[in-house]
Amino acid sequence: MLKEIKNNVYNALFVAADEDGQRYAAFESDWNGEYWEATACTESGELIKGETVRLFPVLEHDEEADTWETIGYEIR
Repeated sequence: MLKEIKNNVYNALFVAADEDGQRYAAFESDWNGEYWEATACTESGELIKGETVRLFPVLEHDEEADTWETIGYEIR
């Protein structure tokens, strides 16, 4: 699972990284908000052309508050 980290990519809405340090910068969601189009990037924030994935949010439900919270992202 990828976790959101400090954004170091110009114009990215967020950057997510896995345990191995692979990073993806998300710039826009699909039309219905189901997933994010993301591009691989380096630690310094440079985009890696040609490496695009879809990041799907991993949600956790808080039963007391009856709300959903995004706890990470997965690539499908």
